Amino acid sequence: MQYTYTRISGTAAGTSLVVSRSQVLEGIFIGQNKTGTVSLYDSATTGGTSSSNYLGDIQNTCGSVPVGPRIGASLKNGLVAITGGTTDMLLIWG
Repeated sequence: MQYTYTRISGTAAGTSLVVSRSQVLEGIFIGQNKTGTVSLYDSATTGGTSSSNYLGDIQNTCGSVPVGPRIGASLKNGLVAITGGTTDMLLIWG
């Protein structure tokens, strides 16, 4: 299996289309503490961020040790990430 990653980082609110097709969100890597949150949605477009597509929020915190939890979430449509605050993480999908 080949994996791809997308870095979600910034200091302001924004919306990113990570992938617009069926995939598996394999994991998330958080390398340093930031103050923001990333909300994830199963959607093929940035306009598809309704509550029925909502996957959850990821806090951009890791303490003093980088973390990379395995997720393994099957995405039917794609993946959209909405940032709030300062964030810096990798979303790993394939």
